Amino acid sequence: MPTTDQQQELTRSLHRSHGSFELALAPVLMALIGLWLDRTFDTLPLFTIVLAAVGVLGSTVKVMYVYKAQMAEEAAAAPWNRSVSEAAGQ
Repeated sequence: MPTTDQQQELTRSLHRSHGSFELALAPVLMALIGLWLDRTFDTLPLFTIVLAAVGVLGSTVKVMYVYKAQMAEEAAAAPWNRSVSEAAGQ
């Protein structure tokens, strides 16, 4: 049975790797929806291209914002950002 520390590290790893799945699957899913719309309205390949581009853009922006938020948390917890009273253990 894994320890609590191992479970927490596994959870962190899974949270970190979800960005790669978003970058790969969002454009594919959006392109499939676009393909269905194109076949329905006989506009091939308009919706496929537009929705695939929206999927790429949306997933990239989301991953970028999540990355920036995580880096801000890490920077706030960095030793050089602690006040003197925290560093002294008060």
